[in-house]
Amino acid sequence: MGKTYVERVGEKRAKIWIEKQRLARLGQHYPKISLALKGRIISKKQRKQISKANKGKHRSPKTEFKKGYKPSWGNWSKGLTKETDERVKKVSEGMIELWKNPQYRKKIKLAKLGKHYPKMSLVRKGKHYSPKTEFKKGNKHPDWLEGKSLELYNYNFGKKREKIKKRDNYTCQECNQRMLGKNKLDVHHIDYNKKNDKSSNLITLCKSCHSKIKNNFKYCTKHFKNK
Repeated sequence: MGKTYVERVGEKRAKIWIEKQRLARLGQHYPKISLALKGRIISKKQRKQISKANKGKHRSPKTEFKKGYKPSWGNWSKGLTKETDERVKKVSEGMIELWKNPQYRKKIKLAKLGKHYPKMSLVRKGKHYSPKTEFKKGNKHPDWLEGKSLELYNYNFGKKREKIKKRDNYTCQECNQRMLGKNKLDVHHIDYNKKNDKSSNLITLCKSCHSKIKNNFKYCTKHFKNK
């Protein structure tokens, strides 16, 4: 086995040479390897050779690729608040101060100017994230009432509807708000049976109250029975 440079020239001379090299390079800025290789086209043959040369090599446990590994730095602040953690507090306060600066806000505005971001509804279309959270249609919906919303009203329900509104003095029976005008009030079937047009089964509701109540069958039937 050959001798090292230090063994050949001696430690003193080796130190002098290293110092000379350091001083010669002082103040010089070398480009990053990533920038030096930017735009360089590597052929398939070269890729195979690099892959073969690096296969099975473990350079450092800190830097090597770990399959299925979730980095801790990606979500270090998860579950932490500025009340419980000093780091989160510093970051939060720093961002608040930064956002107060009008020049910073202008910079962000100019950076986003002219950019068109796709709608989230279009991005997520067709994706099923979780059976618990995804929107359920038809009989899979928790408020499904055996297709009652698809049932047709009786032929004379239009005339009956106006009589009920007049009976209730054009006032919502839930929020007691009086509303005059076309299509401002709805008439709701208490037992959810669209064929039962008895006056005792019909009640006047505003659009807002109707949308809140119509999907809550148990509450609605108990709540309006006594009214």
